[in-house]
Amino acid sequence: MKDKHKTLIMATIMFNLGFVIWFSFAPFTGEIAEEFSLSVADLGIVASAAIIAVPLGRIIIGPLTDRYGADVTASATMLLVGTFAILSAFSQTYEVFTASRIVASLAGITFVVGIQHVSEWFEEDELGTAEGIYAGIGNAGAGLGAYLTLPRIFGENYVDPIFGSGFLAVSSNWRAAFFYTGVLALIVGVCYYLFTEPAKSK
Repeated sequence: MKDKHKTLIMATIMFNLGFVIWFSFAPFTGEIAEEFSLSVADLGIVASAAIIAVPLGRIIIGPLTDRYGADVTASATMLLVGTFAILSAFSQTYEVFTASRIVASLAGITFVVGIQHVSEWFEEDELGTAEGIYAGIGNAGAGLGAYLTLPRIFGENYVDPIFGSGFLAVSSNWRAAFFYTGVLALIVGVCYYLFTEPAKSK
């Protein structure tokens, strides 16, 4: 497989999973509010802070990607996001939960990293097709996270060997969703670094 195709596949996977994680808070707001005894205002703080963090993060990650290369920044981003998504799954206080979800929401900056990496590998006559695939499949992660996959896999009656019926006596569905998407982010972060190369021009 050519390097440009590996780059497109890995960038698309990263972007899609990033948006799954970014939008994964929405379908579980009821359970989270009940467990932490949160008001609508409390939930709004988490959601608003997570939304605000992404544009700021994109401003920062752009120059870092220029300097260190998309392969390095993509990997670092997914490792950071995955770590804090997992931390949020084990949080026992509103403060820890809010802080960890804000960092995990930086998964939304993956668009900037991936689009640069794809554009660096594809020539002008293929770039539109490549970016269309990347953006189309990647953006679908928002729907998968908020409306389709996560709410159905991790529904109200979901039972997990780690959470709920296992050694942690806590509600299982939203914690399991955050935990397993975090684990996937760690895997993608490692694979991105191992299986992609810096820009073709470098």
